[in-house]
Amino acid sequence: MASDSAQDDAQGVPLSVKIRERVKAARAR
Repeated sequence: MASDSAQDDAQGVPLSVKIRERVKAARAR
């Protein structure tokens, strides 16, 4: 997702989910 954290928050995405997505991407590398 190429969007700002503020936009994600506006969509109603919890921080935990955002962090999990980042960890998933880091592990996928």
